[in-house]
Amino acid sequence: MRFKEIIESLGHSKLPKNAIFGIPGARVWPQLSNGNPYDMYRMLVAMAGCPDNDMPKNGPTGPNMVTISYTPADEEIAIKAGKNMGYTSKELTTKDSSEMPQINKTSPVPFNSGKYKRK
Repeated sequence: MRFKEIIESLGHSKLPKNAIFGIPGARVWPQLSNGNPYDMYRMLVAMAGCPDNDMPKNGPTGPNMVTISYTPADEEIAIKAGKNMGYTSKELTTKDSSEMPQINKTSPVPFNSGKYKRK
């Protein structure tokens, strides 16, 4: 028997009896690969919201990797690394961070210059 056949035969073994009797409710998801952390993450988020909430299978970026560049240097590093690996990217948001228009930027608390101190 070749090594590959041995490995393949081990990969399809049945659960041991102690696992069958000792672990209630075990379930396998054949479409969900252990090698795909994004799909596993989405499944766990869906489980956290169930049974009350439904959610889409994919988020706004799907299974695609997203990088966040806080500085021009961060952006340069990400773009250069992608270019070196043969990947292209698409900008999703503006380069500057700002408050949304509906955010109140004026404090409802009057400014205390320090002349009123607690005793």
